[in-house]
Amino acid sequence: MAAGDGDPGPDAPETTTRAIDDDSPAGFVLGMLHDGADPATVARRFVEEYERSHLLVDLDDAWGMEELVHAFVDGFWYLPEPHRAAIFSLMLERSDRPENTAFLDQFGGMELAQMNRAFGSGGHPLLAEYLRVAAREGGRPGDDMSALLAAVDDQSLTARIVGQVASVLGSRDDSGASRSETAVGRLSSHHPGDDERRRSTTNLLRGLLALSAGTERLEPVLATWAGRVGAALAEGDLRAADEWLGAIAGVDLGDTPREEVAGALSGAMQGPAVDALARLLTAPPPDGPGSVVRRAAPQFAGPGLVAELADEHHAGRRKALLSALQVVAHLRPQDLLPHLSDDRWYVVRNVVVALGASRRAEVAGSVARVAGHPDHRVRIEVLRALYRLEGERAADELCRHLGDPEETVAAEAARLVAAIPDPALDPRLIRLTGEADLPEALAAITALGRRDTPAAAEALRRLAQRPLAFGRRRSLRKAARRAMEARR
Repeated sequence: MAAGDGDPGPDAPETTTRAIDDDSPAGFVLGMLHDGADPATVARRFVEEYERSHLLVDLDDAWGMEELVHAFVDGFWYLPEPHRAAIFSLMLERSDRPENTAFLDQFGGMELAQMNRAFGSGGHPLLAEYLRVAAREGGRPGDDMSALLAAVDDQSLTARIVGQVASVLGSRDDSGASRSETAVGRLSSHHPGDDERRRSTTNLLRGLLALSAGTERLEPVLATWAGRVGAALAEGDLRAADEWLGAIAGVDLGDTPREEVAGALSGAMQGPAVDALARLLTAPPPDGPGSVVRRAAPQFAGPGLVAELADEHHAGRRKALLSALQVVAHLRPQDLLPHLSDDRWYVVRNVVVALGASRRAEVAGSVARVAGHPDHRVRIEVLRALYRLEGERAADELCRHLGDPEETVAAEAARLVAAIPDPALDPRLIRLTGEADLPEALAAITALGRRDTPAAAEALRRLAQRPLAFGRRRSLRKAARRAMEARR
């Protein structure tokens, strides 16, 4: 399942959200709302328009099909919840149509859980069946629907940490207990917009960091400090965020690993704080508020960006987050590599897209190791990433995927192989037309049809002029003639 699982779509994202085009699916659905259509009418017209649009796309145009699905999914999220529920219900009822299954496959665990609640306490029976089938087919190996629907403990992390800091201060000096309580009170009642309190609390945190260095008490103090940075970012107070982040400057933390400090900051970056980081990374201010955070952000922003992308369904936010992840991939690609082994296919795909746009050729080997991923959508992005990272050196991996069991992957491999100008590829592709299994041979013919070389043209001519034949020879001849027509 795809975009709803954090799926960003195959293209490198833009850093700004485009205005809604009246002719786009988003414009289409918004137009229905302006007409005052009820949810059932909107659902019927939406699904009919979606199915009609699929008839206008060439069956061989896998790229176009995928973009059409993504466009309608984006339009879907502009609608109010009752309208989305009606559309989703109708899609489930008509899920025997491949294009409707493709639409449903774009939604992730968190979104499906939210959609299910829209149908009442019992949920939608067809959605429950759809989830069971998806689980059996391995569509979401990392999802646990019971966990997704469970209640979340709303106890404040800051409150828990302040309590820990209080016990630390109290245990250091019994005679100073009252001063400790006062200090913790100042810490817990702090408001980032109040400059005076922020300065005093910053000094307090700096002292706590120095006193806790090299002890087990450092972790909760680091978490409190990082929480202040995250809270300021979430509130849009970039000046405060810079000051909080700067509180650690000059503090001797002894042998504390740098990764531990970055990990504390990573853990505090959620929701609006991650959005603020994304804006700083993709449209950085030359100076002034936010510049301190921007310079340090690549050291700790990666995990938060990956996590937020995993369950984000809004196209504009997905693009902004993925753009920021690409900046991190360029500056610190090593921080993203562990996510390539994530159980969730859509997380792996997001990271592969970012690494592919990083221009860091040294990560190509790590990307290539997931070329055999069980989900075909990941394999497609791996091929695109390797082509961007290595160019002609990716030819071997691309050619291997001409025989991929998933037709869309083989078609993408053929497109990318055809774009490699190396004439040495022609004999290899020609040999595949005679030696490989039929699907791989047909993909090789597709690649030859897109190559502007004399050898490719001659090979296609010979295949197309074969005398009347049956079985494999006839299929090859038909494919060659179709490829020649496409060249004209």
